[in-house]
Amino acid sequence: MIGVQHTPTGEGLRPFSPVHVAQPSRRGRVPGDFTINWVRRDRDLGADNWAAAEIPMTEPSQAYEVDILNGANGANVVRTMPAATPSAVYTQADQVSDFGAALAPGDALRIRIVQLSATFGRGAPADVILQF
Repeated sequence: MIGVQHTPTGEGLRPFSPVHVAQPSRRGRVPGDFTINWVRRDRDLGADNWAAAEIPMTEPSQAYEVDILNGANGANVVRTMPAATPSAVYTQADQVSDFGAALAPGDALRIRIVQLSATFGRGAPADVILQF
């Protein structure tokens, strides 16, 4: 028998990437602010139930980070916004701080959303380009 050495990395605990990232919504917000919404996923076997109103959670609570990206191919993180729900508000003040002006119709913004795990850390990213 040949011995194989393996170091577990915990990859099976890594949260899946969020899905169905919606284009920004400005409804109900201060002009210039916009809301980013997404749908969480989970590794729980019951999460694949299409009839369930809400999928089960294996984490003790929801926690996300939304990276606002800039530069060639969105390589630079200019801001990381924490979120406790599958939604985050990117304020006009933060847009001006990050880019020198508020985002306007015709602009595009690249973001990365990750779910956080208490045992693994940052999960698989959802890398999305939002159009305004």
